[in-house]
Amino acid sequence: MIIFFLGKRQVTYHQVRTTKDRKSGTDWEIYGDLATRLHHREEAKDAYQRCADQKFSAKALVRLLEIYAEEGQLHKTIEVSIKLCFPTAIAHNLNKLIQSEGLAKVQNTLIGLNTSPAIFKLLSRFLTRAKTFDVPGSTH
Repeated sequence: MIIFFLGKRQVTYHQVRTTKDRKSGTDWEIYGDLATRLHHREEAKDAYQRCADQKFSAKALVRLLEIYAEEGQLHKTIEVSIKLCFPTAIAHNLNKLIQSEGLAKVQNTLIGLNTSPAIFKLLSRFLTRAKTFDVPGSTH
């Protein structure tokens, strides 16, 4: 717990300072894990986002995917889904959104993002499977 608060103090200090010495992506990922374990959701989200901004981290992206899906943030959930290549995590979290928001809204959001045709086709497959397997929220 002391390590978390020291880390939190460093984050605050880091936000105030604008020098070139920065935490690495790995440092942010570790801080995000610690904040998650201590149920400090906003700090965890911020840390995972900083990690993902600095490097590719499947772990940080999956955690962000879970957080965004639970918060019902359609655009961010889809954007993180695009960055990931883990179909199970993507399908699970898109199904959460379909259950809470409805298939039509998720499909329209995907269309509105103007992704490349390949990305659109990939994510559309998840949405088609949701309808095929009668995920709650996928029928009108």
